[in-house]
Amino acid sequence: MTEKVSVSKSLEHMARELKNARMARELSLDEVSKRVTIQKSYLEKIEEGDFGFLPRVYIFTYIKEYAQEMGVGNDEILEQCKKDLQIYRVTRSNVPPDTSTEKPVKAEGEVHAGIRLPSVMNRVIIGVVLLVLVLVASFFAFDNGKLSTFLSRTQASLSSGNVEHSARQSATIAQLKKEKSPVSVPVALPAQPALPAQPSSSALVSQASALSTSSPDSREWAKGISFTPASQSSSYQKVLVVRVVKGFSWVKVIVDDNPKSVPGTEVQTGQVLRFEAQKKIWLNVGRPENVELYLNGKKVPPFTIRTLVFE
Repeated sequence: MTEKVSVSKSLEHMARELKNARMARELSLDEVSKRVTIQKSYLEKIEEGDFGFLPRVYIFTYIKEYAQEMGVGNDEILEQCKKDLQIYRVTRSNVPPDTSTEKPVKAEGEVHAGIRLPSVMNRVIIGVVLLVLVLVASFFAFDNGKLSTFLSRTQASLSSGNVEHSARQSATIAQLKKEKSPVSVPVALPAQPALPAQPSSSALVSQASALSTSSPDSREWAKGISFTPASQSSSYQKVLVVRVVKGFSWVKVIVDDNPKSVPGTEVQTGQVLRFEAQKKIWLNVGRPENVELYLNGKKVPPFTIRTLVFE
């Protein structure tokens, strides 16, 4: 689904400059498309000032790659285009330091470090479902207990020599067995509350609070994979491992603001990708529920958004 984006002066200026630079070099869109590995139709829309054909973070990435190839624009203009596309990110400086050893109390539905926490309503729904299951199991257990008690009394009556009474009891038992059938208890589950819309902007995953302490080193698939930097003196101090645990996904990675790191690739079940960065790793994945992430050997908790930034 595309989204409508209002075109600002900086975006109009950038689109015009890109088209003029391409025509000045006498290059066709096909030639530029091959150079920057961006679809021709995307380049056409950018030059026409259409910035709503993809999510905004992709639009900005393509504009930046196109501008670098054509040698137009500067950091100030690109930053203004980024603001006009309303792409924001959370930095560590915006997060107050944790001065206590107690875990902070999070509000219902709060999003922390790109991970959406379960709301109180979800917990209530789970509790109601579990309670209903326990009641149904107790009902069947009680019903089977009554039948066992009745059979025991009937056997005692037969052994006492009361043949007539035993015959009536036997007929009653046969009738009970014939008519006994599983009891169907309708369970009315509360309606699932609508989930809030996923944020379209990048989310920064804080290593200090969002990473778990579990380590994959003991698992069979992790053998031969380095989850940590080569050494403390290495300039690459961020190591991200991406593993597809089921189905398939696709992965696009930008390392240290280099847009040509990984243009985008499809990854199947069991495949593992490893990336190194000096300062920042920008990650976009399809089907987040099929993917596991490990940052410097620590597992990132399950996530539902598709774009994360580690820095």
